[in-house]
Formats: sequence, structure tokens, C-alpha cells
Amino acid sequence: MLENTLISCTIISFVCLFAVVVYFRIKVLKAYGILIRNRVQFDIAHIFNKKRMEEEILGKYPAHEKTIRDFAFGIRFSMSMVTVFMVLISLFAGVLMYLK
Repeated sequence: MLENTLISCTIISFVCLFAVVVYFRIKVLKAYGILIRNRVQFDIAHIFNKKRMEEEILGKYPAHEKTIRDFAFGIRFSMSMVTVFMVLISLFAGVLMYLK
């Protein structure tokens, strides 16, 4: 009974992981396309450092502030969700291995 529940939770976690990846990939790629067409450039460090993004990028491209913020949020949020689901999948798989 517990084994079936863990297997179900693992499968559901994989499906959620896939859905999150696909949804945010579409959302992030749409924002990325807009930024590329408008020649907005910034480094990966700007995505993960909000203060640096505010100081160096948003002042330089005020017309694209919403798109830049959407892009950075999409990247950060998708990475955190992928991390959460990978930990859950690993936890479920570890418990399943321990039970057998």
C-alpha cells in the first residue's frame, strides 16, 4: 500500500516537473524573444541579483521594464520549482529503495 502511494507521488511529481518546465519555458521564451528583438542585453548575474538589475539594467531600458522583470522572474521561479520537484522525486525514490 505504501509502495503504491510512493510510486504515485513520484509519478505525479514527474508530471508536475514536466508541466512547470514546459509552462515557464514558453513564458520565458516569449519574453526572451521580445528582449532580443529590442536588443536588450544583460548578464546572468543581473537575473539573480535584483539590486544589480535595478541599478544597471532597468534604468537603461525603462520601456522594457515589465518584460525584463517577467523574464527574470520566470527564470528564478522555474529554477526554484525544478529544485523542489527534484528533491521530492529524490526523496520518494530514496524511500522506495529503502523499502525494498
